[in-house]
Amino acid sequence: MSPPGVDDDMVAARTALLDALDALEAHRDALVLIGAQGIYLWTGGADLALAESTDDSDLAIDHRLLGDDPLLEEAMTAAGFHRDLKDGQPGSWLSPRDVPVDLMIPEAQSNKGGRRGGRIPPHSTAAVRRSVGLEAAVLTTSRRSSVPSTLPTSARSRSRSRRPRH
Repeated sequence: MSPPGVDDDMVAARTALLDALDALEAHRDALVLIGAQGIYLWTGGADLALAESTDDSDLAIDHRLLGDDPLLEEAMTAAGFHRDLKDGQPGSWLSPRDVPVDLMIPEAQSNKGGRRGGRIPPHSTAAVRRSVGLEAAVLTTSRRSSVPSTLPTSARSRSRSRRPRH
């Protein structure tokens, strides 16, 4: 259970994100934090009309910076993640505590073929999902930023995601 004022779902989602970033350490330069967690991280305490928490994490992968080793699927499974077979979508992973983490690649960076799985050999087509609209996320990022834990007493954080240019 989280301390008062800290949302349990957000803690679980941030923990899963940090675990995924640890698993994909060798590919950190290729990772871009997107989705609600990215918005929360980049906007901080700004007074915006946003949902107060999220229960998942989304990472875009910049194929131009992605290495061949380790394979994405091997890195994720070695860290205790498993494919979300209920969802059935390529790139849908569950943390050891069954918290969703999605790995996605811009449609324009994927080789042709198939419908949803990212074609980025030698990585599995099930490891990432391709998605239209992520091109801007990987093209407009520059500086690294630390991803902090949501627990106030935790020193855990990772400098693993690129942040949008201002």
